[in-house]
Amino acid sequence: MTTEYKRSKNLQSLIHFSYTVPYLLLFLCWLVIPIIAGFLVSLTKWTFISGKYQLVGLKNYVDAFADELFLKGIQNTIYYTVMTVIGGNLFSFFLAYGLTRVQRFRNLFRKVFFIPLLLSVGITGIMWRWLYNTDFGLLNYYLGFFGLKNTNWLGDARISMPAVALMAIWGSCGFNMLIYYAGIREIPTELKEAATIDGAGGFYQLWSIILPLIRPKILFCLVMSTIGSIQVFDRAYMLTGVGPYFANYTAIFHIYYQAFRYFRMGYASACAFVLALLILAFTSLLFRFLGKHEEYY
Repeated sequence: MTTEYKRSKNLQSLIHFSYTVPYLLLFLCWLVIPIIAGFLVSLTKWTFISGKYQLVGLKNYVDAFADELFLKGIQNTIYYTVMTVIGGNLFSFFLAYGLTRVQRFRNLFRKVFFIPLLLSVGITGIMWRWLYNTDFGLLNYYLGFFGLKNTNWLGDARISMPAVALMAIWGSCGFNMLIYYAGIREIPTELKEAATIDGAGGFYQLWSIILPLIRPKILFCLVMSTIGSIQVFDRAYMLTGVGPYFANYTAIFHIYYQAFRYFRMGYASACAFVLALLILAFTSLLFRFLGKHEEYY
């Protein structure tokens, strides 16, 4: 290998690396540095207005785990996450599976199911507040046909969080549906035909062929849904705020109020890092159980 050839290869590698420099700079400025700065702030007592820092070490983290309101926010966040991740992905998968079974109006159905994802949270919040209205909401109107009395969907602490979760599932199902739909369509028809010849029914094909082959898609949708659900704020804020008896008070609500209402930036940063650890724990569990990928074709 000549010296000129080595120089040419090094120059080419340097040119290729230069293409990544803009992204690396953005990654450094908008992610790495803010994370480091946020962690440093979490170790201080900083009220934002005074501009004075006081190093307190891990006291903010100790206070976070001793704060009953923050722990209630974590509990509500986990409750909401379980409902939206499990319910939303099941609903999205069966929508996608149903689309692969129909021929007529398939493209129309795909567009209709994807439309909620294009609407802003403000619009969907207004729509669902109208649907949930106790006096003239459509849900109570149709329940009246079955002789059921009006339900205070957003004012009852027992059902206000499931009401928010239902709106979230409806608003985000289109994205996961397309991922599952693409995964199912990628499966070779030869596998399904061979299973049919062997006498496998629809449920057996679903359980033994479709689900194992789209495992990477399932993992992706579950991880993205989990990250989005743990960070829930806008949907709950639009529908009920903190809700009756703080029933919809999530961890992000606590961080928001501590930072921008009480200006306790150090404590809010510590709560944010606790929430990040919660996201890491959930996603690690998902990768632990679904991360193995087997190729069948």
